[in-house]
Amino acid sequence: MIRAARFGTGVWLVVVLTGCSMVSLGYPRLPDLGVLWVQRQVSLEHAQADALKQDLSGLLAWHRQHQLGPTADLLNRWQGMAHTDLSADQVCQEFDTVRGLLRDLARQAVPTMTRLGRSLHASQHQEWAQAQQKSHTEFRETYLDTTPARSWLGLAQATIPGHASHPTGISPAGLEKRLSQATERYSMLYGKLTAEQLRTLQQAFNQSIFDPRRMLAERERRTQDLMQTLAQMESAATEAQAQALMRGWLERLLMPPVPVQQAHHQALAREGCTQLARIHQLATPEQRRHAATTLGRYETELRQLATR
Repeated sequence: MIRAARFGTGVWLVVVLTGCSMVSLGYPRLPDLGVLWVQRQVSLEHAQADALKQDLSGLLAWHRQHQLGPTADLLNRWQGMAHTDLSADQVCQEFDTVRGLLRDLARQAVPTMTRLGRSLHASQHQEWAQAQQKSHTEFRETYLDTTPARSWLGLAQATIPGHASHPTGISPAGLEKRLSQATERYSMLYGKLTAEQLRTLQQAFNQSIFDPRRMLAERERRTQDLMQTLAQMESAATEAQAQALMRGWLERLLMPPVPVQQAHHQALAREGCTQLARIHQLATPEQRRHAATTLGRYETELRQLATR
């Protein structure tokens, strides 16, 4: 399986940069790391693990040949953009390019994912579902504000001074985690953030439409969809039919099939574009030079990986 895109902070392009730094360190080991990730969800038999590693090695070879170069070209273009102001529309356009690369990679991964899915037994399906439910529980405990504020009489109330609930129902801990993750990722790109940038981020997350209840419902839908897809693949008459089922699941993973969820997904993406554009507008000349240097380093590392 492919790991679902995290709800994250909305800082889509900065997340890509985080990925670049990770790839430069462990790119040749990605097949092994991929097997380890799957084994954290389900106990694979030796034959299953060996087959998955072989398939992932082939997928990595394809990625090295077809996507490292375009990704490096993207980073090269961003170096020039780092010295200019950016609009939310420009940031969203760059994200669309990244999303295109991810969709191409997902399509290329369909045969690998199909072979893995068809090799899993019913007990492994159940094990995977249990791992997903554990993840949902952790999400719920971290991000959902389920404890109502109480008055001095001990009665639940919607708001009290200094303890107002967030409109979307996110917990204070969840809000703080989103802010911390965004600050860390922006700092990777720009270096130390200014006080104004930090205030802007705080305000952005306080006003964010990110709704953990909606996100939890979507995560649970994905799990149910995956379990149903695995069951259908098990009875598929041909490999082509099984791949079509997996392809459909991937499309629903990348874009929710329910219109209201699609709208929320797209609104969050737009919110992330606006946030990044605003942080960049507030960047000092030194921060912009830092960003360009960071992008250049990633570009060099990817081009070196592409020739190995």
